[in-house]
Amino acid sequence: MPISGVKEVKDLRLIYEGNGNATLTWLSDMPGGVLTVRKTIDSTSSCKFVDTNGKRETLRIPLDGIEGQLHQFKIVPDSGVKIKLFEAYVRFRTIGVFIDGACGEIFETPPLSFAG
Repeated sequence: MPISGVKEVKDLRLIYEGNGNATLTWLSDMPGGVLTVRKTIDSTSSCKFVDTNGKRETLRIPLDGIEGQLHQFKIVPDSGVKIKLFEAYVRFRTIGVFIDGACGEIFETPPLSFAG
């Protein structure tokens, strides 16, 4: 059965204070129906958590159109690091109907008459 209510995520913007690095993982339930890690941001990534020296910083993380009905993100600070999260914004768009080929789903219209 096709799934409605699917969201395609564009990016995540965080406003935070911190004294070092942390690992962020983004999980979604599509394809496959189980929450699975779709993206990981760590100290080797181009966008990463940094020491903010007591000031609030904004971190924008592109999520490259990750899709799903359920989304979750986790922030795990490195040992001895403290992260204070003030705000989190997610930009997304709703997809009308999503057909998951991994589950063998198909979309078929009813018979259409084009006779004039």
